[in-house]
Amino acid sequence: MKNKTTAGFFALFFGPLGIHRFYLGERRLGRFYAVATVILFIASINANAPIVMIMGLVSFIDAMI
Repeated sequence: MKNKTTAGFFALFFGPLGIHRFYLGERRLGRFYAVATVILFIASINANAPIVMIMGLVSFIDAMI
């Protein structure tokens, strides 16, 4: 069993990339986080808006749970 405290730290610092999900063995969800972050990052460049912060908020909530 993986350490949930370590996963929480990964979620706080590398959350939008899905590193905490890869650490916990949830590869499909980890890939989703990484792809969603890239897509939102590209969308935020085109829209000149911090849309990528959505994934940061999701990973912060993930770290608290």
